[in-house]
Amino acid sequence: MTVCEKALAAIRREQMLPPGASVAVGLSGGADSVALLHLLLSLREELSLCAVTAVHVDHGLRGEESLRDRRFVEALCREWQVPLTVHTCDVAALAAEQHCGVEEAGRAVRYAQFEAQSGYVATAHTASDNAETVLLHLCRGTGLHGLCGIPPVRGRVIRPLIDCTREEIEAYCAQHELSYVTDSTNADTAYARNRIRQLVMPQLKAINPQAEAAIGRLIARAREWDATVSQQAEEALQAAKTGENTYRRAVLLALKDEVLAAVLRRLLSEQGRQRGSEQHISAAMALLQHGGRLSVPGGRVLAVAGDSVRLLPAQESLPAFEFENVQAGETYTVGAVQWQILCLSREDYEQKLNISKLDFANACDCDKINGNLRLRQRAPGDAYHPAGRACGKTLKKLFNETALSVAERAAVPLLCDDNGIVMVADFGCDERVRITSSTKTVLVLQRKGDV
Repeated sequence: MTVCEKALAAIRREQMLPPGASVAVGLSGGADSVALLHLLLSLREELSLCAVTAVHVDHGLRGEESLRDRRFVEALCREWQVPLTVHTCDVAALAAEQHCGVEEAGRAVRYAQFEAQSGYVATAHTASDNAETVLLHLCRGTGLHGLCGIPPVRGRVIRPLIDCTREEIEAYCAQHELSYVTDSTNADTAYARNRIRQLVMPQLKAINPQAEAAIGRLIARAREWDATVSQQAEEALQAAKTGENTYRRAVLLALKDEVLAAVLRRLLSEQGRQRGSEQHISAAMALLQHGGRLSVPGGRVLAVAGDSVRLLPAQESLPAFEFENVQAGETYTVGAVQWQILCLSREDYEQKLNISKLDFANACDCDKINGNLRLRQRAPGDAYHPAGRACGKTLKKLFNETALSVAERAAVPLLCDDNGIVMVADFGCDERVRITSSTKTVLVLQRKGDV
């Protein structure tokens, strides 16, 4: 199949462009984007497109070369009579301001400009880009979702060249005598993607000249699997939802791991954009089992307590708190959360535990408590011996294990007696007060909900 045939097949298979649509091409000036613009102009009548335009983003990273690219794009669009939007941004300064990588900042700027366009936006990602992306995901660690590579369609962003290799695109440019510019940084192997492109892919092609096509078949199978799991995840998310950004923990815990991972991926996404690595997903799955809070991308907090799973804005640091002479039956407010102290007979506790293990997990032997109880914030050097563990542990290390932010650590109440820490909320009691077969009375620290 020719490049034109492959692109047309992808457009129709993925239903990228309905009749009467307008489309803006992300035009860098490189071979891929020039070929894409030429291709869509040639298919304009066949696809019944209303308009074909272009958008160019100057990142200001390569000095005179960036200016050269901009001038080339402007001249090309004048020659082809294509309306052009140009956006200039100091991406290096933006990256420093936002404390992120230059590549991440550049991508954010490009897609912000794409979203500002009316109609559809076509980017020139190819099968070669897709293969490189999957290899990068494998190297950095990925779940099966990462094998799906670059989606052919994401919202209004479409990728008509996703089935065409880079060699095919360059041959198309030669066939149609299309001029283009080359980004000099593409040869810089300091970038991970360029190392994959320059060093790894040639070795894979030496083993199998059709390596990109082989990886493409894997991507297609992964996308089929992902579509099925995503549908199950959407249904599970709706079944678990009890309110705005609030879900039933028991429903989520009953899911298969692959569906739960997809559910959490959806929870951590923002406006359809994926936010959260496989490490975030793994940490969130562990959080569902043990409870507590976890900082997640986008400046948010995933909070798990009782049968509730909530996605909240990040909390600000709390002022220091301490409640003296804590009594059973009383309620104490820490930040936006109310905590209640309960004192139950062993029989009542076990009955309630059978009904809701999540709500009554923060428990200890009431008769082993020495002196008056206090509920306080953690202090530097705090440590205790979590029940069931072989050794003591500082709270700093304990909180590091669950990736709690500074603000979240400040919001974790400690129940203490005259001998020290009795219980760390959502992390369990100390070994000296753990519940045993001889326990008669149980003290419970129960989360009551938001203020």
